[in-house]
Amino acid sequence: MPPSESWYYEDVQAPASTPLSAFFEPILRLVGWTPPDPTYGRACLPFSPWERRIRDDPKITVHDYRVQYGPSEWISYHTWQDEGAAEKAGVEADFMFIHGINDAGHIFARHARRFLDAGLRVIILDLPGHGRSTGLHVYVPDMNYLTDGVHRVVVHHVQRDREHGINPQRKLFVSGASLGGYTAAAYCMRYHGPNSPPPSLTEPDGPIVSGVVLQCPLIEVSADSRPAYAVELMARGLSFFLGRLGFAAANKGRNTDRIEIEYAFESDPSTYHGKLRIATGLAILRGLTELESRLSEITVPLLVLHGTSDRVTSYHGSERLYQAAQTDDKQIELLEGYQHIILRQGDDEADDRDRQRALDIILNWLEPRSKR
Repeated sequence: MPPSESWYYEDVQAPASTPLSAFFEPILRLVGWTPPDPTYGRACLPFSPWERRIRDDPKITVHDYRVQYGPSEWISYHTWQDEGAAEKAGVEADFMFIHGINDAGHIFARHARRFLDAGLRVIILDLPGHGRSTGLHVYVPDMNYLTDGVHRVVVHHVQRDREHGINPQRKLFVSGASLGGYTAAAYCMRYHGPNSPPPSLTEPDGPIVSGVVLQCPLIEVSADSRPAYAVELMARGLSFFLGRLGFAAANKGRNTDRIEIEYAFESDPSTYHGKLRIATGLAILRGLTELESRLSEITVPLLVLHGTSDRVTSYHGSERLYQAAQTDDKQIELLEGYQHIILRQGDDEADDRDRQRALDIILNWLEPRSKR
């Protein structure tokens, strides 16, 4: 780890992931109590070193937003844009990145420069219960919370553009990795598919999603990571009373064989370091079952990347999604030898070639589709 980053990973204290009050919160809320900080300390954390580089770059315009969806609930998201690069490239399009489970949106900052140079406006968000968004850390009892959160961000983003005289019909590409890949696919299915509800009268006509880019999407859990069936049965029995309790180890230690990558994740104060919560794990299994039955409702242009050595999500799930998606504009890239973290940053130029290859695939796919 570079000395310039050690202050963040070694000196910043991570807030408690499950304070005692969290277990009594449902009862306390019945009598009007709300947590003094609904992000449980995550909103107070400093920006990560890579996100600071984005913010310190004078060429990049940064905007920070909170989308309220309740008295003390919000989704946190940010936009980054190099307006000079966008004008030069002749691009009028947005690229929204959705992070994976236990993570936060800032993880994309280390890859953002290439997207900004391509003229894209980058949108990163923290899913409910993650990062600077509200909710007990990685407590997601219903997967619809995730897709609804993305939808709220899209609607708010279009409203802000309209208020500032920016074309509200800009092209929008939605991307996600792992759980973020599931969320991006499910969002397109729920809100941009053949069975999507008509737009609400209270919401502006948002952009038609111009494409979805999925990295190692959570469509099927790898056999290496799925808990034993007996554990799933036990979790169902405990969920009613102890849904907030951490129970299964999930994908820890299986993302990559690079120890330093796992160490950085475990040392990041904004990421979740506990076991997968019972309610969250069961919600994921229910969400996967529904998505599997509705893959044909994904009708937007599609790019899927998946590593053949992924021990967290199975590339066979990506193959089924690719086959079922009802669009003529679809492409799948099975990356030989890649593990779960497709965009793993290398230590030097040679070590970084795999990441650059994956970025080239994504950007070459986006380039002809993002022009004005």
